[in-house]
Amino acid sequence: MKCSLYIPVFNEREGLRRTLRALIPEKGHHEVFVVDRGSQDGSEEVAKAHDWVRWIASDKGTLAESLNQAAENGDGEILMFLQAGAYPVRGWAEAIEKHFNQDADAGHFQLVEADPASKLAAGLRKLALKAGQQLIGGPAGLSGLVVKRSTFDDVHGFIPVPDFEWLAFANRIKEAGGKVVPIPHDVQRAPLPGSRQADPWEDLLDDLRAAWRYRKTDSFDPVRCRRKSSAAILLGHDLFDEPEVDEYFAYAREALLTFNLERLQSYRGAHKVVYMGGNATTKFLDRPSGVQVCPHIRTALPKRFQNLFQQLETDGIDGLLLVRSTAKDITHARLKQISEQSGDAPCTLVPDAEGKEWLALWINGPAFDLFRNWDLDLSIAKLENAFFDAGLELNIVNPVARLKTNHDARAMYYTGLIDRLPA
Repeated sequence: MKCSLYIPVFNEREGLRRTLRALIPEKGHHEVFVVDRGSQDGSEEVAKAHDWVRWIASDKGTLAESLNQAAENGDGEILMFLQAGAYPVRGWAEAIEKHFNQDADAGHFQLVEADPASKLAAGLRKLALKAGQQLIGGPAGLSGLVVKRSTFDDVHGFIPVPDFEWLAFANRIKEAGGKVVPIPHDVQRAPLPGSRQADPWEDLLDDLRAAWRYRKTDSFDPVRCRRKSSAAILLGHDLFDEPEVDEYFAYAREALLTFNLERLQSYRGAHKVVYMGGNATTKFLDRPSGVQVCPHIRTALPKRFQNLFQQLETDGIDGLLLVRSTAKDITHARLKQISEQSGDAPCTLVPDAEGKEWLALWINGPAFDLFRNWDLDLSIAKLENAFFDAGLELNIVNPVARLKTNHDARAMYYTGLIDRLPA
């Protein structure tokens, strides 16, 4: 029984590397396709290092459309879908063959965490996820979904829904009289980039709540749908004119940059993460997994932002969350407050403690016209004037702290954010 495996990627080279290596022992006659959705981080080089991997560059807008396009390639009787960074444990090929010899039309493996910080917490989350899958009647995620090619063709593949493509797919198979059965075998998921910043319990509950709502009402959570059409942009400190600083402050600034990038990588409130920085910080970060690095470092800042803005609009993005890398206490909860609870406000602004500059901005569709030719000015007063002239509401919320002085840098050590002793 031959399988065609499809692995969609977007700037996920390290996760892809791990997945491909794990497949080698049992790859056999099965075929593997990597479905790229615009990676710039070297994912293609990772895939092509294996002569048995076929690379598909998809030009489709949604993930569902990309996978439908990819499934036209290959001749396996069984289709299997994996996320980069996830891999089935040994014995997966035998488990699939046994599963489909029992007249199933589709199935899904049990998703578990690889290398968890807490074995007990990971075990409890596994039980919760298993119970949740039974409750909602099918898989809510991609990794480990398998289906007969004939069944996939009968239901015309995935439909481009805003969320839960896999659960919607399983439901359609059942509605057509097909049989979707869990497979008693594990798919392990490697830690995601920035996962030390994440709250896995909250993420799991969020998935289960939204899946239950979809299961019962056939409607999608509007907050999660907003995530599917928004981008988070981290702005490096060297985009702006910064004074010369001593060596310890520079170290603290780089540590905070890395910390905030990880926070956005693990943030579930944005579909895409972009980094825009100057020459120094772009070289320092290299090409972080799961992040689009804005190119053309030598291009003038207003032009760089305009080019990025146009590209994101073309990609269907209608919400932007901008965060400056020197923001000290932009937590996940605060990010959600800014971008997920702003309602219909066209722009929500988070000032620094002095109230003169912004540290984070949420820009919604109605305000986009004001930002198409914006020069990324940091002044709150100028933004207020622009919104007043346009007759739009600018929502200013409570301030947050920023890294600005040596005292701030030392405070980062005493709160455990950096490890090196103050000078």
